[in-house]
Order: sequence, then C-alpha cells, then structure tokens
Amino acid sequence: MAGLELEYQTNYSGKQHGYAETSIWLATVTMAPSTRRVKRPDVPDRFVWLYGNPKMRDGCYEYHPAVQSHIEEAYLNDKDKCMINFHGEKRTLSFDSMSDSSGSDKRQIKRVHSTKLHMSKCKGISGASYVSTKGYQQTDEKCNICFHKQMVPTRIPACGHSFCYTCIKTNFKKRLPCPMCRGDLPISLFVNPIRYDVDFDVECPEEFAEDCSAMFKKPDNEEVGESSSKRKESKLRHYWIYEARGFWYRYDPKHEKYLEEHFLRNKPSCTLFICGIKMQVDFKKHTQKGDEWNAARERKIKRIAASDMHKFKIRGIAGVSFLVQPIS
Repeated sequence: MAGLELEYQTNYSGKQHGYAETSIWLATVTMAPSTRRVKRPDVPDRFVWLYGNPKMRDGCYEYHPAVQSHIEEAYLNDKDKCMINFHGEKRTLSFDSMSDSSGSDKRQIKRVHSTKLHMSKCKGISGASYVSTKGYQQTDEKCNICFHKQMVPTRIPACGHSFCYTCIKTNFKKRLPCPMCRGDLPISLFVNPIRYDVDFDVECPEEFAEDCSAMFKKPDNEEVGESSSKRKESKLRHYWIYEARGFWYRYDPKHEKYLEEHFLRNKPSCTLFICGIKMQVDFKKHTQKGDEWNAARERKIKRIAASDMHKFKIRGIAGVSFLVQPIS
C-alpha cells in the first residue's frame, strides 16, 4: 500500500548580513510496488486474421496458418490488398474495405490480437471446426484397416478411433461400423469434408511403396529403354490428380503410388479400388471411370510436376478440402 512519511527539515537561506533559519515539514509519499504487467521485449505482438460467414456476426473462422503471415505482412507493408488460394479459389483480401472476395462471393475480414481471439467466438480454422481434444485420443499413427501409416487421418468423434480417410470411407460406403469398437460412422465425416490439419505434401508410406513395387515383374528388354527414361524423369516430385466439379484433388498417396508404378512401366491402363469402388484408369485417355457394373462417372486425371500445382485449382487430397496457399 502507498504510505505517507513526514520528515522535519531545517533550511537556511542566505541574506546580506547573515542567515535566516526556516523550519518546514516535508511530506514524502511512498508508493506500493507496481502491479502493471510489463511487456516482455522478446515476445512480439501477434495478430490473427479472421473472416466472417459472410459477416463476423454470423460466425467467423481463422485463416489457415499457411497464409496468416502472408496477410499480416501485406497489411504491415501498407498494401491495398493481397491474394490467396483458398480451397482451389483465388480470393482477394482488400484492406481498404476489410473484405475477402471471389467473384460475387464476399465476406468480412478482421484483424484481432491473439489475446482477444476468445472474444471473437471463432468456430474453427479455414472453414473446419477446431480439432476436439475431448474424449479418447488415438496416439498410434497406424490405420487399423490398411495397417499402414494413416493418410489424411480421420478421427471418429464418438469413439476417437482414427483411420485413413479413404479406408474409413470404404467402411461407410459398405455400411460397416468402426472396425475397432463397432460404433456408428456419422455421415458428416464424408459430406464436403474440410480440414486444416493435413499436410498436402505427405508421401506414401515406405512399406506400402515397397510392397507396391514388388507386385510387378521386371520389365521386358524392349520396355527397359522407355521405362528407364521415365524413371529418371520421375525423380522429380510428381502428383496424380483427378477432376471433381471443376476443381482438382490429389489422389490418396497410396493410390498415387499404385498409378505411378503402372505409368512408369508403360502400362496402358490399370484397375484401382477407391473407397470400395472398382475404377478403370486409362493412361492414354487420361480418364478414370467405374467398370460396367458401376455408375461412377468418368473423371479426367493428370500427372503433374509438384512445381506446377499452382496452375490447377487443387483443393486437397482424396475429396478432402484443406489446401490454402499465398499467391501475392
């Protein structure tokens, strides 16, 4: 607490013929130690960019971590706008109108301090709800359907068990329950799925890649020349993508590896099971379609260099949208 201390002091003031003595009481105020928080110089201010749905009062989401610094840098450099790739769409963020637009689709944006983020009542990140930390959390990365490392790990909310997205979707398509506990699979997991915690550059599990390569016999002598040239070219990173409703998705890395092995061996086509559906892939026509017993529509497919992925409206992997990238 603050206190008041009194001190008696005698002052002398000089005059022409001597000194005059003056006595006064001095009041000294002692202050209590400050309780104000002192900002640590090594902890910089952190701001988070949000977008509304379409207005902030209708609910909001954080922008994906992959573009947060890109947006903040453009804002601090006094740029009028910046652009991002959001699930295959080019979106323009205007700092003058504080809006995010793509064609006629427009939504409000906001910059908030990280300490006040909880006051914004955000629903999640990049259109997906925050990952739940409640209930059982599986720590094993293995998928107990394919017995390989999970590709696009997908957690069942009710029981907490996690599998590859395409593996558990296969069970759903066949009306099978959770393989671990026989719990129901919610349809919400498979209707326009959006995520923010998936790495687009994920590679095929090494064990699966080895098993996949071992399935093929050594190429004939006449096939060696062209096949070896393709293998040299394949040392560069490539993706296999398929078209879906005007956008593109990368194949599940395990399916991608299977396609790549056929392609490198100059096979004209191959049969692939995707989510329990038998698909015929034609490398000459660059198409994928269901067999005669399946009504799955024909899709375009492509093999692209990883460096060229920005040329396509790619949303994510295996039907799951999550890809967000800075443009300019």
